[in-house]
Amino acid sequence: MIWITLLASTTGLIGTNDCDREAAEAGVQEAVNACSFFDLGGAEENLENAFGDAAAQAVSNDRRRGKIDIAVTDLSLLTEAQEQWTRFRDAHCAAMAGPQQGSSADWPEIKNGCMIAITDARTAQLQAYTREVR
Repeated sequence: MIWITLLASTTGLIGTNDCDREAAEAGVQEAVNACSFFDLGGAEENLENAFGDAAAQAVSNDRRRGKIDIAVTDLSLLTEAQEQWTRFRDAHCAAMAGPQQGSSADWPEIKNGCMIAITDARTAQLQAYTREVR
């Protein structure tokens, strides 16, 4: 979420806790961009919830297997995977959107759309992890 706040502040969208869907659907680029930040915030919240559930599952797995005091646990592996996934997502979407400086007005929409799609996919992966019996 910190990254979203920083990006929003650099694009002048800080303080947009909601979006004007009507204007966005009419194609007003400022509204489309504001809504993309709002939607990304929702996707991030869903991801955080799914990660919390997956982390609880990992701790349960570790306890069941007696892996509480060793360095490599399900939780440590899951946490490392999530950190690497976050770096991948941010770099991938930056590459997909291109540099912000000198770009078009739809740059936030493009980058945020990429981040939303990838974040939603990761959320589904974490939800599947939580459902699996280990």
